[in-house]
Amino acid sequence: MGEDAVMSEQKQSGTAGSVRDTVWVLGVGSQAGVMLAAPVLLGLLAGYFLDKLLGTLPLFTLVFVLIGMIGGPIIVYRMVTRAVKSHLEQGKDDDANQV
Repeated sequence: MGEDAVMSEQKQSGTAGSVRDTVWVLGVGSQAGVMLAAPVLLGLLAGYFLDKLLGTLPLFTLVFVLIGMIGGPIIVYRMVTRAVKSHLEQGKDDDANQV
């Protein structure tokens, strides 16, 4: 096998790895966006429903939206750290299998 063929094979595997990493980052980013917005929206809906039911508009709406605004970033942080840790461990396993 010539040097050109070996270099071409290395470039292709590097490109495939970077595309895979890019897709992974986009997936985690999309998931993080949804996980950030969902608690706020759920808090808004639940608070509004309780306020309508109890006649206390806007008390529970504000409380639950604030809880969602605090909880959303915490959920995203935990999700992203778990995903990164898993991705890095998977990368180490891939590197070990190539050797």
